[in-house]
Amino acid sequence: DRWLRPRFQPDFQPSIALVVPCKGTTDESPETLRALLANASPRCRIVIAVESEADPACTLGRSLVQDQPHAAVVVAGLATTCAQMNHNLVAGVAASGDSEVLVFADADLRPGPAWLKELVLPLSDPSVTASTGFRWPTPGQGGPGVHAHAHTTMQLYTLFTFACLVSSVGLWGGAMAIRRRDYERLGIDELWRRTTTPDMSLSAQLVKTGGRAVLVPTCVTPSDDLIAQPGRVVSWFKRQCQYLRAHFPGVWALLLPPVALLLLLQLWLPFALVLGVVAPDRFAAWAGEAALLYWLGELLNGALLGLLGDVPRRGRYLATLSVFRVIPHLGFVLTSLTRTILWAGVRY
Repeated sequence: DRWLRPRFQPDFQPSIALVVPCKGTTDESPETLRALLANASPRCRIVIAVESEADPACTLGRSLVQDQPHAAVVVAGLATTCAQMNHNLVAGVAASGDSEVLVFADADLRPGPAWLKELVLPLSDPSVTASTGFRWPTPGQGGPGVHAHAHTTMQLYTLFTFACLVSSVGLWGGAMAIRRRDYERLGIDELWRRTTTPDMSLSAQLVKTGGRAVLVPTCVTPSDDLIAQPGRVVSWFKRQCQYLRAHFPGVWALLLPPVALLLLLQLWLPFALVLGVVAPDRFAAWAGEAALLYWLGELLNGALLGLLGDVPRRGRYLATLSVFRVIPHLGFVLTSLTRTILWAGVRY
């Protein structure tokens, strides 16, 4: 951040359209939507995009924007050629006016007061095509599923950061910004009308066209919206990997063998340790050293995560890291068994 920020113009103040796709509501929805609507101003129009009039998000959104002259709710209708989120986003853009910058945010995001300005700031550099934020999990006292989801999300953040640094691409759909002229030049409307995820498809388009993405550390927001069931965490991460397979098949194919090997080492380590106690001289022959070396590498990786953000109950985190890391590796390997993506009850 300190290396990139001097390249940006601190007085950059473009007109902004903030598009928020919504589906359903939770107890926290009024609070999170109000936090996003607090950004509404003559320079920032906010559009809440929902599927139908019957969606509870539509009723909630209209009640919150009725006194907001620079905010509106748009009903997108049922998606037929793409994911519903993509369909909502395209409808939101169509209703957003002629703002210079388009920003897309999850409805459950909890941004700080400077979040929008920070997210848009990199676009003051003409060489930057898009900018993005991310989530940082706060698992609290949750059970195994919550902590598994937190582990996996932290690792995803490191991968997105690496992707932005190495290949200048790595977008998270919960917080993205792009100039309208680039959105139109890249044909994002048509792209989203035929794909299942906005961020991975936009990332692939940036790679194809030589675009550049920047991850903004000050736009990494805390989140306690974590999955409680370990099985659902596997399914969630499997879906993320299926998006990778769909939009970056070469990268997916390159990663599959080493990830499968790491999963085998994780699953074999407990047996190797037991066998090593019974016959210490056979420990190396049973690949115990390789599995142990991998486990120590995971501990080092977990310790370094503290440089990126606060890791609650770090001792427990490090003690359970090698167990919970089975989940993303298993989810990745399972993508080799199907080409179907299941999201919100819909198969793609």
